[in-house]
Amino acid sequence: MIEVIPLFPTVIYKNDISNNITEECVNNAKQEDYIRTTPDNGWISQNQNIHKESKYADLFAALDYHVDFYCKDILKIKNDIRLECLNSWFVMNSGADFTQDHFHATSMVSGVLYLDAPEGSSPLSFHCDLYKNHGFGTFFPLEYEEMNSFNATTYHMDVDDGILVLFPSNLRHSVKPNRNDVNRYALAFNYIPTGEMSVGANKIKLSI
Repeated sequence: MIEVIPLFPTVIYKNDISNNITEECVNNAKQEDYIRTTPDNGWISQNQNIHKESKYADLFAALDYHVDFYCKDILKIKNDIRLECLNSWFVMNSGADFTQDHFHATSMVSGVLYLDAPEGSSPLSFHCDLYKNHGFGTFFPLEYEEMNSFNATTYHMDVDDGILVLFPSNLRHSVKPNRNDVNRYALAFNYIPTGEMSVGANKIKLSI
């Protein structure tokens, strides 16, 4: 009997949480003060601790729930580990703006919540670590009859209003310029585990 075992997968969580996003919340996000990113390829909110603002408290209560579900119900992290938001900011891409290939350091779970993603918004692209995650590495320049989750090196995820995406912070990701001249608004955030954790005699205590 043939058995295919997908060892050590990278788990991405995608859910439509439109019911948790109010029109007031979207309007507040659009009225935030924005600055250009350091590479000058997009706009981010000047406030990078959005989760501390009382007007977004209900939204982050929903995000807390989904991050907990992702980590504890799917990845089976122990229930006594607390996950807290480290930082959060709004992102606005327009015209030729894009997000370069990157990952999020000093974080465990990262996420994006799309508040206003008009038609023509570019997908969120994930990239595998060719040296660690790709089945045969980079030595052989192989071609494939069909791309799937076993052989792909890049995955493009279409986005829409209300879509929440959670992923490991060390997973490389990027966004190409929008296909139309539209403004796309999203909330980006990072979560870390807090409290005391140990492996054998080695202990660490994290707090924000």
